[in-house]
Amino acid sequence: MSPTPLATLTSRWRCAIYNELSHMNPLYLTPEVHPRIFDDAEVLYHKRNLFLLALYFDKIIICTDNILAFTRYLSKDVVTGVVTSPWFMQLVEQGIIVIAGWGSSKSLDMMKNQEEYSSVYRPELKEQKYLRFLSSVSQAATWVVREPSVGEKDHVTFLQPRVRQLEGLFNISEVQFMSEFIGKTNEATGYVGTMEIFPVIDDRYGDCAQKADSFYHRYYISWHEYCAVHYAPAIPIETARLPMPLTRVLVEDGSSVVAALYSPDLFERFLGQRFGSKIVSRILSLDVTRLVSIRNGDWARFKGKYHEYVEAASKVCWITYHPNALELLQDDQVMDDILSEVFKAAHKDADLSALGGALDVVLRLVFGVAGVAPAFQLLKTRVNRKLGSLLDAISQPDLEPFLRKLRRLLEGSRGEAIIFSRM
Repeated sequence: MSPTPLATLTSRWRCAIYNELSHMNPLYLTPEVHPRIFDDAEVLYHKRNLFLLALYFDKIIICTDNILAFTRYLSKDVVTGVVTSPWFMQLVEQGIIVIAGWGSSKSLDMMKNQEEYSSVYRPELKEQKYLRFLSSVSQAATWVVREPSVGEKDHVTFLQPRVRQLEGLFNISEVQFMSEFIGKTNEATGYVGTMEIFPVIDDRYGDCAQKADSFYHRYYISWHEYCAVHYAPAIPIETARLPMPLTRVLVEDGSSVVAALYSPDLFERFLGQRFGSKIVSRILSLDVTRLVSIRNGDWARFKGKYHEYVEAASKVCWITYHPNALELLQDDQVMDDILSEVFKAAHKDADLSALGGALDVVLRLVFGVAGVAPAFQLLKTRVNRKLGSLLDAISQPDLEPFLRKLRRLLEGSRGEAIIFSRM
C-alpha cells in the first residue's frame, strides 16, 4: 500500500511542520557563536514545543531528514536524545507525530532512502544502534510522502536569493561562488540538499564561525519559506529563538496567515495568562496518554476557535510591523478596520464580555509577535473606549470547556520546575 501524500493529510487535519528539531538548525551547527546549549535541556525544550503543539494541532509533521541527516555531534546528541525518548515514540504511536519522507518513486521504504542519503557526509554520526531504533519508529509511524522524487527541485529558488543577501559579511567573489555552486548543484542533482551543500561550507568556512553561521541561518530560512509555499496549508512552526522573516501560509479557505502567530511561544503565553507561569512544568509532567485523553470534542471546538483567533490576528498583524504603529492607532478608520476583523472571530450573538474575551486573545497574539507593548496598551485603551468593557478576562464558550478540562488535568500533575538552556 502506498504511503499517504502530504496533501491528503493536510486536507483532513490541521497540521504543523516542526523543523526546529533538525540537522539544519543553525544553533546546533555553529554553537560557538550562540549562547551555550546543553543537549539534555534541549530535549526538554523540544518536548515542551511538541506537547504544546499537540494542544492546538491535529498532526505534527517531522521530516526524515531532520532526524537523521545531522552533521555535528551536538545536533546528533540533541536529535537522537529527543527521538529515542519514550514520550516521542508514544506521540508517534498515537498518530500525533507523523513522519514525512521522500523518494517514494524510488523506494517505498522512505526511512531506508533517508539512511542511504544521510550516510554521504559524516557517516560516523549515524550509529547503527540509532538506525535500528529508527526502524522501530518507522514501523510504528503514520507516514506521508512530502516529495515523491529524490529532492526538492524548487528549493533553490528560495535559497539563492537568501545567499546573495550575505554580501557585506562575505565579499563579492564569495557570494558569487556560493550562488554558482548552489545553482550547479541543483542542475546536477535536481535539488540543493544538506549532504551536497554543507560539506563545501564546512570546508571553506569551518574556521570562520560567523560566516558559516550566517550561511546556515539563510539555509534554514530558505527551507522554512519553501515549506510555507509547497506544503501549505501545513504551518511551518516558528519560535522566538529562531525568528524568521515575515512568512505567510495559504490555509484551507484561501486566506493568508502569518506563520509566526502559530508559535508555541505565543500559545504558552495564552495558557500562562489563564493558568500561571508554571504551565510549562505542568505540561511537561503529563503522560502522553493523559494528553491524548483530552483531545476530544471539547478540544476540537477549542482548537477550531483558537485557529480562528490566529487567522483574525493575522489580518491585523500588519500593524505590529508598521514603523508608525502608534500614530496609525489614533486613526478611527484604522481602529474600525481592526475591530471588524477581530469581531469576525467571535459569535454573532456574543455579548460584550465575550467580545472582550475574543479581542483579548486576538490582540495578545498580534502583539506577542512583535512585543509592541506601548502600541498594545494604546490599542487596548481605544478598544475599551469603543466597547465600554474591559479586556482583562478571557470568556468564550468555545474555549471554556476544554480549558476547564485542561486545568483539572494540570492540577493533578506534579511537574518540577524546568529551566531551559535558552528560551
